[in-house]
Amino acid sequence: MSATKDLEQILSDSARLEAMESQVREHEAFASKMASFGLMTGQRYNVVPEDTTRGQYKRIATMLVR
Repeated sequence: MSATKDLEQILSDSARLEAMESQVREHEAFASKMASFGLMTGQRYNVVPEDTTRGQYKRIATMLVR
């Protein structure tokens, strides 16, 4: 029975890790787009802290576009 619980825990951890990796890739892609946008428009691009949420990214993007 313990082996089954261990396997379930491993699968759960694996699924959570995949979700986090996907979110990191999404944020990196967005940050890359924002950086290239800043370079194209000649605006200065400030690096966003790691704990920035998606909503905060959208507000930052809105500020950069203005």
